[in-house]
Amino acid sequence: MAKHNPFAVFRRNQKASLAILTLFTMFSFILLGTMFQCLQVRHTGVQQGRLVYAKTKKYGELDQPNFMFFRDDLRRVSAFLEGAATKLMQEKEVFPSYDGSLFVREKDPKDSSKEFPVPLTHLVSLFRELQYAQGSSENIVNRWLVYNTALSRGFKSDEEAVRQYLSLLFMDRLTKEDLDYACSVAGIRNYAQLYDLFNAQIICERFMRSVATPRGFSGFYEQTMPSGQGNLISAPSENFDAFRKLNQKMKVEVAAYTADSFAKEIQEPSESELKEFYEKYKYVRYNPVSKDPGFHMPNRHSFQIVRGDLTKERLDAVSDAEIKAYYEKNRGEFKKPVPQAAPGAANVPGALQLPGADSSSINVIPENILSDVKLPASPKEEVKKDEKKPESKPANTNSPEKEKKEPAKDAPKSSMNENSSPFRLVAYEAEKTADKTAAPKKEEAKPAAKPVEAKKEEAKPAAKPVEVKKEEAKPAAAPAVKADDGYFSLKEVESEIRRKLASEKLEKEMGEIFTEMEEYSRVLSNVRANVSSKESLKKISLKDLAAKHGFSYQETMETVNGEEVPRLLFPEEAFLLKVLPEDLLQQVYSGSTLDFSPQKTELIGESVYVYWSNAAKSENLPEFEEAKPFVLKTWKKLEGFKLAKEAAEALADRARTEKKDLADAVKAESKPVDFAKTQNFTWYDFPMGPQVSRLSVGEIREEGVALGTAESQNKVVKFPGDEFYETAFEMKPKEIAVVPNMSEDRVFVIQMLEKDPADLLLTLFDSANPQEFYQVLEQSSMIKNISFYEDLVKELQAEAGFEWVVMPGEVKQ
Repeated sequence: MAKHNPFAVFRRNQKASLAILTLFTMFSFILLGTMFQCLQVRHTGVQQGRLVYAKTKKYGELDQPNFMFFRDDLRRVSAFLEGAATKLMQEKEVFPSYDGSLFVREKDPKDSSKEFPVPLTHLVSLFRELQYAQGSSENIVNRWLVYNTALSRGFKSDEEAVRQYLSLLFMDRLTKEDLDYACSVAGIRNYAQLYDLFNAQIICERFMRSVATPRGFSGFYEQTMPSGQGNLISAPSENFDAFRKLNQKMKVEVAAYTADSFAKEIQEPSESELKEFYEKYKYVRYNPVSKDPGFHMPNRHSFQIVRGDLTKERLDAVSDAEIKAYYEKNRGEFKKPVPQAAPGAANVPGALQLPGADSSSINVIPENILSDVKLPASPKEEVKKDEKKPESKPANTNSPEKEKKEPAKDAPKSSMNENSSPFRLVAYEAEKTADKTAAPKKEEAKPAAKPVEAKKEEAKPAAKPVEVKKEEAKPAAAPAVKADDGYFSLKEVESEIRRKLASEKLEKEMGEIFTEMEEYSRVLSNVRANVSSKESLKKISLKDLAAKHGFSYQETMETVNGEEVPRLLFPEEAFLLKVLPEDLLQQVYSGSTLDFSPQKTELIGESVYVYWSNAAKSENLPEFEEAKPFVLKTWKKLEGFKLAKEAAEALADRARTEKKDLADAVKAESKPVDFAKTQNFTWYDFPMGPQVSRLSVGEIREEGVALGTAESQNKVVKFPGDEFYETAFEMKPKEIAVVPNMSEDRVFVIQMLEKDPADLLLTLFDSANPQEFYQVLEQSSMIKNISFYEDLVKELQAEAGFEWVVMPGEVKQ
């Protein structure tokens, strides 16, 4: 036995030991718990295991689970709309256009034999709004703020509103099958969840309309509300203004004062002022073309790009012999389509098996879920009465079997029974539907098979005309190619084959460059990873390779301390400079932030691209000390802009008072000012023609600047912005005005030189295409909406006492 037994000591001093142990336990519980909590909370926004993104005095906190629920709800609405639209396109109820718009076909009320396309304006607008809402974590948080504000002000929605809303979006085309399919695609479990999703959407839109209308704003959100209108309604004066924006050409003189030129006149801020300025804007995403400060840096990329164009020379290089040889070898590609059977019940698809849909989880709904909410001027009722026009009915009738089953299943159910219809139709009238509608449709469905058989029989005698054409074609046809009416002639498909062969040659040459780029990229990666030595890197010149093949080449470089280095572009810069097509840039900036591996595209329009991001930097939020030089520069830009604006106003006043031309007034100016004249420009433009390109703002090119290069080559007119266009649009010749640019780092003084007169435009207006008016009005509405929405969010943040705790995705583990 040991001489000193610890248990014996404990027994002798039991009271004192228990007292010490109790005190130690209390100390550990209080102090250590606090220490661990501090370690967990610091700089992360996590409190007791709960991650908080933002907090408000009025609506509480937005934590990670609620953020994800809100984000996922937006995604489900988008997926539902996409699923429904896809289903209707498969059924030929909806068809897309070249610019991404969606249309339905409607019968002409005056002549039922004619159809005309009607745009699904509200659906396309909603697609775009949801895309914007999900564009960034910040947008999702802003949407949460709008929704909570709407609820606090008493905005509501109900099932009837949802039913009307879906009716308006799809112009009464949705059936039960379409609805169930869209729900299954979007992961929507039942109609109750569908109601919740669209109620939230409607509440946001009703609030937006309420705050927009008093301010004179009529646009995007107002057009997406159920107003009973299928098309965007515009007055004749609005149509003429839209025509002017597309066609009225103008030239201006521009004098520009930059904020940087006044940097020496600005007093340096104190350290505390600069740090307070940084804290205020550190979570705002930096945008080089925005007037608002921001210190959260997005992804940046530098590019090397080879572009091969399908030029006239390349098309002409394809010989007639090559075209003829391809036609003879691949004649099967040019077989004429077999005439389709007349539309009828035989062509209607059968019941669709919904992927992932469970009938027990989705309430039963009558076939005509939206039949009691017809849009004005919808010819559906008239088509049903006109039994001589069965071709207008194929997609909505679906199948005769469905008509047989549905009345038997749904007729006994009451319209007020929640399980019978998620839309609780008031005017269902099941007995009338079973008695009057189902029986005649059975009789009409039977003979529908006969026309199909008849068409098959009619296809057989088609050999006779072919024989006649053989006799006529023998003298002219080449021995190797027999004339056959079932195939397109060589002359008919010659241009198509020429383009195909030229495209194949172009892609083959671009493929050779791509292979060399891949090899160079692989070796470069090994060198950077210290796997290979620098000596193993045999640098290739993409510029020389492009020149060798007659391709264009572009790289984003800049000179730093006398050395050429990659210039890292922010997303907005890359889009404005048009270094790549929009879709490709989105892939780069939304994908990996590491060096983007070489890529080769198929033919896009008239071009094939081989490109890569040869340098990149991930998005980040720099600490104050690291960001300090940029913070100071931003501070000086804001202060310098004020001085630049004062100088611009003074110059404009002198020119007006002394009745001088702007060019003469600039010569007498003592402060540094840039000056340029522009070429003709319009407010809006179709850069590649209305049939192949969507609407965009017109390019303002200075004298001597080539088409398509204004953003990179202009010396004075940088980032002009919508205010520039709007001001110039209203100016008269010789008039002078002052406007800031989009990023508010320079101020323009502009004088109108010449402008197309209104009388000339009125003459041309009579023969204009009305569809262009809609596109211009929609574009103008979108631009106003973005500005309006950004300003509104700032007001709502101030009202709610909004404060960022940590931006989503920036939590430091």
